[in-house]
Amino acid sequence: MHLCYNFVAMRWLIIAVIIFAQQPAKAPEVKRADGEAAQVSRQTDRTNSNEQPAQPAPSPSGDNQRFSAGPKASTGKASNDADIQGKLVTFTELLVVVGFLQFFALIGQVVIYCRQAKIMARQAHEMKRSRSYMRLQWKAMGVQAGHMEGQLVQMSVQSGILQESVRVARDAAKAAQDGANAAKESADATRDSVEIFVSKERPWLRITLDDWKAIPHNDETRFIVMTFHLQRFGATDALIVNSYIYGMLTDSIDSPSATGVLGQSITMKTIITSADPAETRMTWVSKREGEWDESPTPQDVDDIYAGKKTVHVWGAINYKDVFGREHWTKFRYRWVLNPFGSNGYWEKCGKPEDNRET
Repeated sequence: MHLCYNFVAMRWLIIAVIIFAQQPAKAPEVKRADGEAAQVSRQTDRTNSNEQPAQPAPSPSGDNQRFSAGPKASTGKASNDADIQGKLVTFTELLVVVGFLQFFALIGQVVIYCRQAKIMARQAHEMKRSRSYMRLQWKAMGVQAGHMEGQLVQMSVQSGILQESVRVARDAAKAAQDGANAAKESADATRDSVEIFVSKERPWLRITLDDWKAIPHNDETRFIVMTFHLQRFGATDALIVNSYIYGMLTDSIDSPSATGVLGQSITMKTIITSADPAETRMTWVSKREGEWDESPTPQDVDDIYAGKKTVHVWGAINYKDVFGREHWTKFRYRWVLNPFGSNGYWEKCGKPEDNRET
């Protein structure tokens, strides 16, 4: 950049010197003017000589004048030559200055070129070192590429081994799943067989009711009693845990609750065996009046037959089988008149869980 500025300055300096050196060219115009003036004077003299009559020869004074004009013209010419020479000397000096400037500019260029040469030599050295490093890196990359190829080969071998292991594991898992499914199916079959066996061998307890009867106690009260039968079905014994039975006379056909109602156990036995699978007992029916249980009256018995009052019986028995499983037998009945006869029958009522066997 500095070199370019030097070239621009030198160019403008040379142009200025050339313009200034061209100014001495005006000197020859003086000569031309002097020649033209002399020619005009000669033409004027010739005209005067033609117009005037012949005169005697000019006097010496005119020759003297013409002789005196000649030295003046030579003196002007000498001064013009001196000016030209002075300007040439100045131009030469300027050229010398320009030459020195060009010389110094060349020296500066040489210095700059030397610096650039050093920088280029240093860059060349760095490039050589970089090339050496690149060669070493290239060799190292080649070695690494060889290692990577070896690793790729090993990885491909390991991948094949892993794929084979996965396939074997998948087959083993499938075989295990098949075995588990088979074991589950076998367990389900075994459980079903056990359930079938238990269902066949376990005991079942059921309650059946006979018709109710009104037994006179005195003129004002009657005992309403019912006979129920406990029967055991199945091949094994039943261990009694708990049991109860309630009887109640109400004005509604809706099932009453057992709150405050006197009840009794269905059986007094603890085990019902195959030797004595059945038991028959009796219970009575009480009448609910306010918070107290009372005995029915003859009018209550007539209301039952008239359909104005309803007899309710409900209960449950809890027992275990020989396999240790717990079971329940629950029942709830109400007495309903037979529209086609004088007697009635026991009808199941209440919720579904009030009449079930487990």
